[in-house]
Amino acid sequence: MEKVILLVLVLVLPGCASITAAEVLTTLGSWVADGVVQAETGKNITDKVVSDITGKDCELKKVFKEGEKVCEEITQEENQEDGKGKEEQR
Repeated sequence: MEKVILLVLVLVLPGCASITAAEVLTTLGSWVADGVVQAETGKNITDKVVSDITGKDCELKKVFKEGEKVCEEITQEENQEDGKGKEEQR
């Protein structure tokens, strides 16, 4: 019986370890990418994508705040600031 348990552990554990390593590397990579995007735009990747698609200023964490809109219209001042930032980058 002990040999069967040992055999199962030897066959199963290496597979789990390789999956875990891949998941860890993927998670670390997504954290780095999210950090870079947040440093550049002030938003995480998800908020940036949703904001770009809708053309509004979106923060998905507002879903958990009662009475707050997830997406708000972008004001003229914010549009001008975005334009200045793009000009400076060129």
